[in-house]
Amino acid sequence: MNKIYAYAAAATMGLFAVACTTTQKVTDVESLNGEWNIVSVDGKKLNVTEDMNIPTIKFNTSDGTVSGNLSCNRMVGSFDVKAKPGTLDLSGVGATKMLCPDMSVEDAILRAFGEVKGYELAPDSAMLLTDAGKNVVMTLERMRAPELNGEYKVIAVGDTIIGATDETETEPVVMTVNPAEGIFSCTTDCNTLMGKFAAADTGISFSDIAMTRMACPQAPVQDALMKYLPEISKATTLVNGNIGLYDESGQLMIILSK
Repeated sequence: MNKIYAYAAAATMGLFAVACTTTQKVTDVESLNGEWNIVSVDGKKLNVTEDMNIPTIKFNTSDGTVSGNLSCNRMVGSFDVKAKPGTLDLSGVGATKMLCPDMSVEDAILRAFGEVKGYELAPDSAMLLTDAGKNVVMTLERMRAPELNGEYKVIAVGDTIIGATDETETEPVVMTVNPAEGIFSCTTDCNTLMGKFAAADTGISFSDIAMTRMACPQAPVQDALMKYLPEISKATTLVNGNIGLYDESGQLMIILSK
């Protein structure tokens, strides 16, 4: 288990209750498209602990694929985008086979996938996955990316917890993001990084990264940031207010704090 998850909170703040009895049925499969947080199964909030990934699911209606994570293992599968609107079969979704300390969350999610036969959109925009009897078996909440703007402390990157594993580090690692100008900079344990920053509905990116040329005998934070920043594709707000930066596969790579 990546040590960075010990510093991440469970799921994004938001909806945990099953939607009210009246729902608005989805009439277009495009309503499923995009990334969602899995917040409850059978009406019960998922008990996601600090050493677990945030359970998410991504529907791609252009090719009918499903991906995401189950709190430890990754999921992959497909669904029929040409099925009758409001119907959905996730029984074929599979997962990687890593042995995790606590399998209860992903076991509950996989079991619920086997029961899913449809979907409905609640008035508050929650997505409800239902069984053959229209009973809600899973509640999803649209993943909303936080707006990155201003200064943040980098408190974890890759397997490095800033200030905890590097005894030589004395200054905080600070990232400054300027979305208006499309640029960012970041101090490290050696050089300062700088480059382009872009944010859109589809995600975020750090590109054209350069750095100053000060020679340092060791710079694990600098090296980790140079490795992971180009891979970042999305951001989410964690329940404790920190911001998690993820790669395309949904792996948490960097944690920022105001």
